[in-house]
Amino acid sequence: MAAVLSADMDHTDKVVHFVEDCDVLGLKIAPPDINHSDYFFKALDEKNLAYGLGAIKGAGQAALDLIIAARNKDGVFKNLFDFCQRVDSRKVNRRVIEACIKAGAFDGFGTHRASLMASIDLALQNADQHSRNQSAGQQDLFAVLTDTTPAIDYVKVPLWNDYERLLGEKETLGLYLSGHPIQRYLNELNHIIQYRLADARPEGNKSVTVAGIIASIRLIQTKRGDRMAVIGLDDNSAQIDVVIFPENYQKYRELLIKDNLVIVSGEIGIDEFSNQYRLLSREMFSMNQARERHAKYLKVCLSPEKQEDFNKLAFVLEKHKGGQCPVIIDYASKNAKAQLQLGKEWLVAPTDQLLQSLRETFTDDDVMMVYS
Repeated sequence: MAAVLSADMDHTDKVVHFVEDCDVLGLKIAPPDINHSDYFFKALDEKNLAYGLGAIKGAGQAALDLIIAARNKDGVFKNLFDFCQRVDSRKVNRRVIEACIKAGAFDGFGTHRASLMASIDLALQNADQHSRNQSAGQQDLFAVLTDTTPAIDYVKVPLWNDYERLLGEKETLGLYLSGHPIQRYLNELNHIIQYRLADARPEGNKSVTVAGIIASIRLIQTKRGDRMAVIGLDDNSAQIDVVIFPENYQKYRELLIKDNLVIVSGEIGIDEFSNQYRLLSREMFSMNQARERHAKYLKVCLSPEKQEDFNKLAFVLEKHKGGQCPVIIDYASKNAKAQLQLGKEWLVAPTDQLLQSLRETFTDDDVMMVYS
């Protein structure tokens, strides 16, 4: 399998297919690692493979060969700053470094990807200064005495959320390696959909509701000159083709974006050509639209010990007013507790942006969409 993956590592679609095969076969693939991966995929033992650095889109072979040669010559890279000092920035440029960070190849340095990305300029500047010092015959006395790379702090920035991290992996590897974007929605989707795709079966003419990430989009011109679409829907349990006829294509075309999460209602049947299940779409919603339809209210837990939290809540909600979703404060002190519903002027649109802002301001456990 390592040989098969290596032979087609320039064809991302094939790599994705073979990685799925590995999962079926019970083989585990370690993520790319700048200090341990080779250019090609390699077998570690009978059940484990190491991801090949050559499968990272945006990092060419010349740059990767240079990186591996520097690692073999002087040992593993200690951090991003050590890495930039030891490789030629004319060949291992910003684009290559960004691709490696998004792919997770620098995770072993012990800092998160957002901080690594924000520190690239600083690391390249430090490497350039180091190179000029060497050319001028100067050397850092501390480095001479300790034989180590001087410690330089990474730029401090907020972590990427799961969605941002996974999109970076999809961009550079062609697949979600450390998780799946639908994961963060599953608790909510349990109140909206009827089945995960692996469990969905035909129910006659009865409509079923499922959800997934749009993995592929194929546009078709009908004989009448209208457009329809077939999208590949993936919910990390299975994939299914969703057929969107011309009348619905025009209605929902704005939702048809690759890697977008959609909720789809329609009838499941058997495709006579592939003999696989397919879904004939009748209705389609974004997650934001589904919350508007199905959520009972947005709950935020607050404590009287932190009076400033009320001002913070008002500040966040102010930017998202004008929707249809009520907001309820779950208020609890040592002696009493109550649920306080805010007035109609505080109805909000329950978007991902609102929920993310609230969870960054408070905690994940303090913010919850409540369904009937």
